[in-house]
Amino acid sequence: MQKSFRPPTKCWRSAITCAAARCLALAILVVALNPSLAGALEIEVAERSEIRRGDLRLIDLAPGPWPDAVRGALEAVRLGRAPLFGETRRLPRSLLAAGFRRASFASGIELRARLPAEVSVTRAGGVADRGRLGHDAQNRLSERLARECENHAATALDEPRESWLPPDDVRREQWRIPSPLSGRMVAWVDIFENGSLYRSIPYWFRVSCQVPAFRLNTTVGEGETLGSPSVRSESVDLAALAPGERPVRVLRDAVARRTLAEGRLLLEEDIMAAPAVRKNSLVQLRVVSGSVELELTGTALTDGAIGEVIWVRSGLGGELLRIKVTDKDNGVAI
Repeated sequence: MQKSFRPPTKCWRSAITCAAARCLALAILVVALNPSLAGALEIEVAERSEIRRGDLRLIDLAPGPWPDAVRGALEAVRLGRAPLFGETRRLPRSLLAAGFRRASFASGIELRARLPAEVSVTRAGGVADRGRLGHDAQNRLSERLARECENHAATALDEPRESWLPPDDVRREQWRIPSPLSGRMVAWVDIFENGSLYRSIPYWFRVSCQVPAFRLNTTVGEGETLGSPSVRSESVDLAALAPGERPVRVLRDAVARRTLAEGRLLLEEDIMAAPAVRKNSLVQLRVVSGSVELELTGTALTDGAIGEVIWVRSGLGGELLRIKVTDKDNGVAI
């Protein structure tokens, strides 16, 4: 029996219709493999992402590969600073959805992102300081104390901690100790990554700073000379004093600026230089007139420090002379 010919089901009308159907199927397959040809891209973002740079951008969460226009748009969306090394930053879905909308508008291609509730971001490539910074902080503070103290100590108040830092080739450290000398001081380290501040870390210490000082054995009146036996020497912790209190470390040719009580620690504000000329003391003075120079002896009518002008009664006829004090018990008439 002769079999009758039946054309294929999908091409029963004509060869032209069959060819068109095949072309349509091919086009659907191409669009499925490359949605950007249909004006949309499907992007899936993982719940966890690890990046290497310090500036977090949308492209870091969806590295592609993508068409150039899409890659440029994703690169342009900045999500803020990346997390510090050793830490995790969590990005909410709302932040990422807003970023993809901006990228869609910039690229002209609809980006259909499948997003988790949040994305956890970490940084790769950090190095551990293993307590080095804390040791450096103590050394820096000790250098500062050595300039002011005869004996000093700095004890860390914080437990040793490990910090994660940028790699050595992009890291720079800058130390500062801004606080005045006190019983509790801080040393800051500013860490820079590629020229930008990465983070600042404080290290706190309990400080002692021993310096020489003097304490009064007896009450001393205003203008009285300070020295043995009215004072005794001792050592005092400068860090334990109130801010602004500066003990006298060297006592030489000084008098009390005011009445000082027994047992008082002698501060710089309590003393002044002893007058080079005392009231009623004898003064050797020179009188110069042209090429003539006379040396006389007179009696000071007031106290006078070096450089001050005082009145002296000449021993020759009792004449009053104005003199400028030049040294102890010496002056020149002016």
